[in-house]
Amino acid sequence: MTAAETTILIFVIVISMILLRPWKINESIPTTVGAVLMFILGYVSIGDIRSVLNIVDGAGLTILATIIMSSILDKAGFFLLAAERVLDKEKTVFFGALAILSHDNVL
Repeated sequence: MTAAETTILIFVIVISMILLRPWKINESIPTTVGAVLMFILGYVSIGDIRSVLNIVDGAGLTILATIIMSSILDKAGFFLLAAERVLDKEKTVFFGALAILSHDNVL
């Protein structure tokens, strides 16, 4: 099997594992295994990794940090709490407006 065929095979397996999520594994596991395998097989060099890290630099790290922070907040229940608060405020505003409109015989 050539290097190109092996690379494509690893890529297809990694994408399949991400999309199918067998055993409900986290998406980072197949991608990390695929990356390490590519490095061990010699298809990716240290220079390639440095080039990617230089390109990704600050903006990519900011996006990554935002994703991690969102995941932590989601697991802590922050977004559910925020949604519940918004719904409570909406009910108050809606029923308050309904009471005002019905009192003025607008309806």
